[in-house]
Amino acid sequence: MKVLQTCGSDSWGGLEMTALKTAFMLKQRGHEVHLLCRKNSTLGKEATSRHIETVYFSEKNSTIKSILNLKRITAREKYDVVHSHLSHDLGTAVTALNLSGSKAKLFLSKHMGSGVSKKDLFHRYLYGRVNHIFTVSNYVKDSVLKTCPVKENIISILYPGLKYNPADFNKKEIRSEFNINPEAIVIGMSGRFSPGKGQEEFLKAVKILKHETKEKSFFIIAGGASFGEEEYKNKVLNLSRELGVNDYVLFTGYRKDMPRVLSGMDIFVFPSHEESFGITLTEAMALGLPAAASNKAGVLDIVSEGETGLLFEPRNADALAEAVKKLIENPEMRSQFGKAARKRAEEIFNAEDELNILEDYYGRQL
Repeated sequence: MKVLQTCGSDSWGGLEMTALKTAFMLKQRGHEVHLLCRKNSTLGKEATSRHIETVYFSEKNSTIKSILNLKRITAREKYDVVHSHLSHDLGTAVTALNLSGSKAKLFLSKHMGSGVSKKDLFHRYLYGRVNHIFTVSNYVKDSVLKTCPVKENIISILYPGLKYNPADFNKKEIRSEFNINPEAIVIGMSGRFSPGKGQEEFLKAVKILKHETKEKSFFIIAGGASFGEEEYKNKVLNLSRELGVNDYVLFTGYRKDMPRVLSGMDIFVFPSHEESFGITLTEAMALGLPAAASNKAGVLDIVSEGETGLLFEPRNADALAEAVKKLIENPEMRSQFGKAARKRAEEIFNAEDELNILEDYYGRQL
């Protein structure tokens, strides 16, 4: 099967990593896969490093050129499937497919919710060409039904899958690299430095925890700032100094080996205010980490309260600290939650299952 995956994003995060992973795994299964992306984007560079053939949108602000370029590509390549991971790309993809006369099936993965209504005539034209929509959570599915001109029968929830095995990583090794006490209880979070990801609440909780707990706890904030978000990262770093917690918090910066970094933790914190899903949360679960996570949006599809983790009110540093404190003080709870988290990740957030579902839909008569 000949498949074009598309993602016209300039950022680098869960959405882009899912698009790349999907393209790579489809290629491993023997499909001919191309990835349509922005020139000089991190996604394009990562795809090239994995020997995935890339094709490009034209310059960011030239929609007409992008449409004509994609029209030429689709007419030449004769794809069986076009799968977009960004709804913003639909205008280019749908128009190009129609102009080229392509009969390719068009799929859309919705990785984020939206509060903007898209039921006008133009969006009816765009979504009328889409054969099926995959959403990453019930939260996003509800958002699509409320804002897009589609019926529920063309929407499926498809959780991003993983293939991590805790046995592949050495906890002592990563702790040694970071000069962390081997006996410390390490509490960490990971994600882009962006308002709403919860780094500020995490740091405020660190101050509370260092005061209230007698354990030798240590804290990690992993991740970097995307283009345009450096100011917010500096704000977070300044807050760490102002709160007087710098000695207890390690900022790792952007890491390509995030699963390895996660493997050095004992407790994972996911303090996002309103996340549509949470790739890093499922990564932590796949590595057997108990979680303390915000009780809102896509997180509710991931964490089972009292089984794989504890949920707390978003934007509430006191509630975050209380959940983490319970995990710090209850090693048996941490162990039970960690085992259950690993089991849930294997059963529900499994990359092979995700690909099986995709291939099934790609091959259906829709």
